Amino acid sequence: MPRAVFDESRIHPAIRQRITERHRDLIQEVEAAIAANDIVVVGMAMNPHPRRARKALDAIGMRYAYLEYGSYLGGWRRRNALKMWTGWPTLPMIFVKGTLVGGASDLQQLIASQELQRMLDRGSGPPGGPGAGDERTVHAGADAGADAGQSPSSVARAFLAAMERRDLETARRYLAPDFSMCFPGGSEMRQLEELVERSRGRYRSVAKDFDRIDEAPATEGTVVYCSGRLRGVWNDGREFSGIRFIDRFEVVDGLIRRQDVWNDIGQAR
Repeated sequence: MPRAVFDESRIHPAIRQRITERHRDLIQEVEAAIAANDIVVVGMAMNPHPRRARKALDAIGMRYAYLEYGSYLGGWRRRNALKMWTGWPTLPMIFVKGTLVGGASDLQQLIASQELQRMLDRGSGPPGGPGAGDERTVHAGADAGADAGQSPSSVARAFLAAMERRDLETARRYLAPDFSMCFPGGSEMRQLEELVERSRGRYRSVAKDFDRIDEAPATEGTVVYCSGRLRGVWNDGREFSGIRFIDRFEVVDGLIRRQDVWNDIGQAR
């Protein structure tokens, strides 16, 4: 049975554009992630269910992109746009090869039945669904990277998501040739491998829960500020969370030219 959606012909022309444009950038960001990744998890901070979905994927060594929008303290209007777009009422929203498969419990069922792997092997969709039987062996992720349709904040988020899962090849596609990453005290890195090597001595894994993302026009390009809390696992196996961070990105022509990094991880050890 088709999902009931209010027919556009019954919407007054004076408000159609307002409805069409409302949080369109958010939808485009999720669409871009879906096009670039086999598995996408859309979640929010403070909600345990997105974390449960990610742990289930981590447990089977499955790569995925994670997008996080707000928390119980804010961001509900933007999340509501996603819910209206997909028709799915809760978070997380999980997409496999472009198909919405539901939330954390639905994902766990797909893993247990091995349907998740079958969907990945097939290339898209459930049996008989859109794209069933398509020869999509070259997935859009092969060409993942910044494009003209992505906002500066989308570029920064996609880069951070790739770095979180240590997908350096994808992360590099978001970087300008003269990219530099700068730390307090004047330390500077130009190769992502340097950052990975530096982190090995500090923690096993780290993830970012975003509180807010802001954009500001610059003389050249756009400055993007991402702030929130770090969580992860120290090298001794202890978990950590709630560590403050701020990342500042300079995005020019859709590519990241510079990233400045501040966090309290040194004080937390």
